[in-house]
Amino acid sequence: MAERRLFAKSIVMSDAFLDMSTAARSLYFAMGMTADDDGFVSNPKSLIRLCGVKPENLKELIDKRYVLAFDSGVVVIKHWNINNTIQKDRYHPTTYIEEFNMLSKDNKQAYIEKCIQDVSKLETDCIQNVSKMETEVKLSKVNISKVNKEKDKKESSFSSVCSQIIDYLNEQCGTKYRASSKATQRLINARFNDGFTMDDFKKVIDNVKQGWKGTHMEQYIRPETIFSNKFEGYLNHAPFVVPEKSNRFTEVDRPYNEEDKYKYSPFTKEQIEEMEAEGVVFMSGYQEILDDPTGKYTKYLVEI
Repeated sequence: MAERRLFAKSIVMSDAFLDMSTAARSLYFAMGMTADDDGFVSNPKSLIRLCGVKPENLKELIDKRYVLAFDSGVVVIKHWNINNTIQKDRYHPTTYIEEFNMLSKDNKQAYIEKCIQDVSKLETDCIQNVSKMETEVKLSKVNISKVNKEKDKKESSFSSVCSQIIDYLNEQCGTKYRASSKATQRLINARFNDGFTMDDFKKVIDNVKQGWKGTHMEQYIRPETIFSNKFEGYLNHAPFVVPEKSNRFTEVDRPYNEEDKYKYSPFTKEQIEEMEAEGVVFMSGYQEILDDPTGKYTKYLVEI
């Protein structure tokens, strides 16, 4: 969006403009500074509070037709194209397409409404040739239809990608997750926005399948875990396998040491911390903790 905004002397120095209250004029200038490159202002109520003026001052601008209001709450500066001429390389079209399509320009390039909103104003700029109005309405419908078709095409393409990923997960891990889940789609979209690819998703699924399938970690083979913001960690971990529990244990009678869970565990410290964050409880390797009545020591079994 362009950073510079201009105000035509023919507008802001006219008697009609200067006859308005100081508050209304201040609000007009604030809108002119914050409008997008087509003159649309999305937050007129916020600007009212920012400028310390009242809603009546916005109504004054609307009544004097210095701004045009829409049912959506958006307003547009009527004389925007008289005030500003923005270079093509700096111009960014407004995002308020529906409201923009409801406007046309008079011979001075000022915005006017395409439709007649008030029969009592038939003598105003709203009067248009019927055939011209029908043409403009048809063009508007064509443009909106084109935008909707492109949106549907993009959503259909993304849904297909989600289906491929979830189908692969279900096939490899024996799960039954749905690609239509909005939560799952948000996670997949977030990872694509992070720059990951379809192959990365399949690699993560392969890693957790090899490492977690058939173990107590199998319950975490789910989209909300493996497609979370820890996705990169799961992608770069070499596939690890949880070993079978050994029957060779010895009882140790000494104060419990938190570091034992790293020393005797088949996982790395980083892997343990990640799994603990998912709710897995680790003690000292494969241990069974028994509280000591004295409270000074903990007896537990440590694999040897």
